Amino acid sequence: GSYITVSGINFGTEASLVVLAVGSFGRCSDMTMIVPHTMLKCYAPQGYGTSQLFITVDSISSPTSSYTLSYIPPSITNVMYGSAIPTIGSLITIMGYNFSSTPSSVQVMVHSPISTEWIPVACSQVTILAPHASLSCIAPQGYGTKTIMVIVGGLSSNVGW
Repeated sequence: GSYITVSGINFGTEASLVVLAVGSFGRCSDMTMIVPHTMLKCYAPQGYGTSQLFITVDSISSPTSSYTLSYIPPSITNVMYGSAIPTIGSLITIMGYNFSSTPSSVQVMVHSPISTEWIPVACSQVTILAPHASLSCIAPQGYGTKTIMVIVGGLSSNVGW
């Protein structure tokens, strides 16, 4: 997570009476009122993709939120290729940032070796090795030796080698 600043109206004057929820990821912590009634700062929980923000002030909830928080997209910093697994494909280990801690929220796309255009093919068996920092997957036979992209919660990474 990281600190976020939220602007609006009717936040009150006491930060202790404000609850800010970030989608299904949980509540903000370390709430601070910057400008009474209109601006607050808090530490958002770790997450991925884009999530709705919901605010409650002194037990009064805001209407359905049309405000969202977009987390930073994933970024690839290194790729390691393992040996081929017969009839399955090749193990790929990817290091970087903002990879999530939930395998079901992650897609790894690899380049088709039969095309010079970007034609993505999905890896299988995505495994989180270190939350938000490294993951592995199995690329289909003959794939994954060129371009790789990580997609987390709908946000795409830079294209790695």
